[in-house]
Amino acid sequence: MYRKSSKWMRKVSLVALLGIGVTAGATYVEGSMAPVHHVYVDGEEVGTVSSREIIEESVEDRLQKAEDAYGVEPLVEESITYESERLMSPEYDNKGTKETVQEEITVSTEATAVTFDGHAAGYVRDEAKAEEALTRYKQQFADDELLEAFENGTDLTIDIGEGKLTQFALTTKPEQETEIVHPREVTGVDTVVENLNEGTTELKAHEVTENDDLASLLEDYQMSEERFRELNPETSGLETGQAIQVEEEIDYTDVSVNKEKIVTESIPFDTHTKKTDELLVGETKVKQEGEEGQKKVRYSYEKEKLDIVSQEKLSEENLQDPKPKVILEGTKTPSVGSGEFTWPAVGGTLTSGQGERWGSFHAGIDIAGVSDRTIKAADHGVVKSAGTSGAYGNKVVIDHRNGYETTYAHLSSIGVSVGDKLKKGDKLGDMGTTGRSTGVHLHFEVHKNGDLKNPLSYVSN
Repeated sequence: MYRKSSKWMRKVSLVALLGIGVTAGATYVEGSMAPVHHVYVDGEEVGTVSSREIIEESVEDRLQKAEDAYGVEPLVEESITYESERLMSPEYDNKGTKETVQEEITVSTEATAVTFDGHAAGYVRDEAKAEEALTRYKQQFADDELLEAFENGTDLTIDIGEGKLTQFALTTKPEQETEIVHPREVTGVDTVVENLNEGTTELKAHEVTENDDLASLLEDYQMSEERFRELNPETSGLETGQAIQVEEEIDYTDVSVNKEKIVTESIPFDTHTKKTDELLVGETKVKQEGEEGQKKVRYSYEKEKLDIVSQEKLSEENLQDPKPKVILEGTKTPSVGSGEFTWPAVGGTLTSGQGERWGSFHAGIDIAGVSDRTIKAADHGVVKSAGTSGAYGNKVVIDHRNGYETTYAHLSSIGVSVGDKLKKGDKLGDMGTTGRSTGVHLHFEVHKNGDLKNPLSYVSN
């Protein structure tokens, strides 16, 4: 193995010409001889050169280019050695031998592989870079300070908004191994972290079941059909029991994290209702707004990477009790009208207005055409009269205690009595056709301070 700027291992055979005595002729022969160097790559002769520097400079140049291109310390995997001798007329091929050496050698580099169960997530320059990659990967799943404290065995005291790790482990133990790889395979820390996040693939045997078809297999294993054909070139169809090769996506490792954290949580407030005769029936008033309480809660979380798989409440402490919301609900029956009237029936249509009709004056309005015959008080008030009244039939009059009175006639039944306090919308009877009536309807009148008013000035459907 040859490294740039190192001493090469050379196997040199020196051929000495020995003679008895030194003669002028021997001196001449020696002076006429020239060196030749036999070049060997991993023990196999590949050619001859006139100078070892021809090969050394060629290899050094190639290693320098690899270093410039990839930023690593390159090396030649093969051993290059020489045998040298001196001959009267040596023959050598500098150019051809140099080219052959370049073809025979492999330029590589030593790198540290980050592996999980035999799967390499990447190659980096050295162990320090491998540790940096693992640290950067782990920091995605835990705060730097918490991770450092856990790995140093420091038991942190925590308060609100703080946390600590009680366990942090890569479920598959990472290993760092020195390997000889092509310089282009050596990457930076970012690439290793990215590879760890993306995972890898693993070949496995799959036995075809009766429910399998090509589409379902490709979907299950997230494979392309092209990749399936590459792995199973002899397979034309699928048969139950057949063994095929598939490629399965797997994680290099999972990350198991247990963490304790203290947080504040709100305590919801209750809502209380209190009855009061200071408000009318149907009226409400907020006496006291509710306020949420606060509590300090300590949780233990179990996570796989970023996903919480379980959570346990370890303790809680009340910091502030909630204050209930108090709503007052009226019980007082209204006896004074508001002055604003509502339609006294459940729907219906206006069949006759106020004014001249059939040679006489029609004092109110008629409402008919309903499915629900309920008759309702048009405003708060007190029942002034309730009973049969000649042509009006069954009639109810409500005194609204503000100068207004309303009349409801032709009822089939009356559901109130004199003196009853009614609020707007309360039922007082049912629509009918009692008295002088041509059909089921309500006759409705409005009076103010004794004067008859047009009801349509006060109500509409």
